[in-house]
Amino acid sequence: MKIYVTIKCNSFALGDTLACVAVVEHYRQTFNLPKVYFDCIDWMWEYLAPAYPEIEFTKIENPEIVLNYHFDLPVQKGFAFDLYQIPQSLKQEFVWDFIKPKMEYKPKAKRQILNPYFVFSMHSTAQVKYWNSGKRTDQTDSPRWRDLCLLLENIGIQGVLVDKHYGFGTAPYWNEPPENCKKVIGRPFDEVLEMLCYAEFFVGLSSGMSWVALAMGKKTCMIAPWTYDDNEFGSSNGEHIRVQSKSHCTDCWSALSQTFDKNDWYWCPLKQNTPEEFSCSSSIQAKDVINELKKYNWI
Repeated sequence: MKIYVTIKCNSFALGDTLACVAVVEHYRQTFNLPKVYFDCIDWMWEYLAPAYPEIEFTKIENPEIVLNYHFDLPVQKGFAFDLYQIPQSLKQEFVWDFIKPKMEYKPKAKRQILNPYFVFSMHSTAQVKYWNSGKRTDQTDSPRWRDLCLLLENIGIQGVLVDKHYGFGTAPYWNEPPENCKKVIGRPFDEVLEMLCYAEFFVGLSSGMSWVALAMGKKTCMIAPWTYDDNEFGSSNGEHIRVQSKSHCTDCWSALSQTFDKNDWYWCPLKQNTPEEFSCSSSIQAKDVINELKKYNWI
């Protein structure tokens, strides 16, 4: 078995990078390597280097191994499959326990919102990944997020949206934030981290911001019924919650029988253009999220 010391993550996605670096550190510890060299998105180095002092973050022209994202495996497990050189015949049998990633950031400013608040992020890279309402035309008000903000506001916790874009999607339908939340849109990454530092918890999707929140040690609730339960963080516990869908149609992203079409924004392989389109997420109500938050004593 070849032991690698120069490693590259073949993804520029924020969540993939955080998932991958935790795998690389596990690999370094497994083989007692004093140092490994890791090439990933360079603007993240300042947050990763303090958390992983035995990993040198650098550009590598000819890495010994390049780690790829595997659609048919949980995110971390896919990177580990490559790095630990698992035979293809054992791909599905390969066992991997989720490892929480780390990143470090020290707040540079005083708390801006004095009252309790939670942070959420609602945008993603395909409509199937959104918290849908069941009707494309409703997404201009994101009613599921609106209801969640209202229910939490009723118990004294304000909603704060943190996202790169105000609206996102494909015309003529658009995903826009609800009116009843504070909006932090298109701000520098440090400002996003400032908001997370003082938040009670984070609610998000199968996206990079959920990985960031968890890596910062923030309690993270994920709404992602389009992937298997273990695709990101594994089973719910005191640090992270995965809200389950009530629909009979779930997990299309992870299912081996389906292939994601990145060119089809409204990709919904079994229910597209039917009344049950995106039922995996539309079946989840705001009260379902509230019940999970109460179950784990987050509120």
